[in-house]
Amino acid sequence: MNDKNQPVIEQEDMNQSLTIEMALNNISQYKGFFPKADVDYLLTKKEEVIPILLDSLDDALVNYPSIPNDNMHHVFALYLLAHFRCKAAFPKIIALLELPGEAAFHLLGDDMVTDYGMKNIIASTFNGDLFLLTKVIENQTLNEYVRASVLSSFNALCLLELIDKETLTKYLLELIDGKLEKDQPHLWAILAGMVMDLYLYELIPGLVEAFNKGYVDPDYTSLEDFEDWFANSDASTNTDKHFMGQYHYIDAIKDMEWWDCFQSDEDRRKNEIKVSNLMNQLLSLNSSERPIKSSTIPFQRAGIKTGRNDPCPCGSGLKYKKCCLH
Repeated sequence: MNDKNQPVIEQEDMNQSLTIEMALNNISQYKGFFPKADVDYLLTKKEEVIPILLDSLDDALVNYPSIPNDNMHHVFALYLLAHFRCKAAFPKIIALLELPGEAAFHLLGDDMVTDYGMKNIIASTFNGDLFLLTKVIENQTLNEYVRASVLSSFNALCLLELIDKETLTKYLLELIDGKLEKDQPHLWAILAGMVMDLYLYELIPGLVEAFNKGYVDPDYTSLEDFEDWFANSDASTNTDKHFMGQYHYIDAIKDMEWWDCFQSDEDRRKNEIKVSNLMNQLLSLNSSERPIKSSTIPFQRAGIKTGRNDPCPCGSGLKYKKCCLH
């Protein structure tokens, strides 16, 4: 844990003493804290570091079985390339997700693949080739969580105006009408959440049928929740801008520095107390009545609509839909 009484080295002075090689070495190995000075420095060297970062992804694609767990070079490479909106990274990222077995999870970690950044990394590097995405989503040999992560990126692409809502709606309808296997409850749950988050009313009938036929994972959402979402919400008051805190172009520092692995023991203890207090507040609610949606407002950041599949803003570590949504 860092001593807060120690003198702080000025960022400018630290950057002057760094080199690209030093900064890349510093981010390569996990050290228990976020290497902000190194990332800051690399962000000022866009043209020089992009080829090196792309090579790092190529190396991960070839040598993934032997990369140790504490090597983070390829993880930082993903975020830096996404920060730079480097389209050349897009096919390499998709190739990483298509690696066999659990390789993507070994390289990137469960949370990164399924929750925190992948949908926005994909959107930030998107080169316009939707086929690269749809072939992952429709590849029945791939892990369902990898497929779901890529599917979620369609909402990010739409909200960032990289594809139009008509394109998104048309593809989701194709999935509902037969492209998505009926025995993939997690993927159907993600699909239902996407329809809810973007208020795609024209897709409601197909999803209601999917719920009734048992395609959708009930642990993620129920038909009652699905129908209540549309009945109790006004799409005109849930405009796209409210989602931008969750669906956004990657900022390498803001999107990584808050990760639990970079927090001190003291910060973790504070977070545990905060979560405990919030959960006690939730438990004190009358369990005989379903809390109205407005009861979750204190746990949301002002001006931001939290997506159902995003981490709950209360800090519990659970998905929003499994925590403060209802």
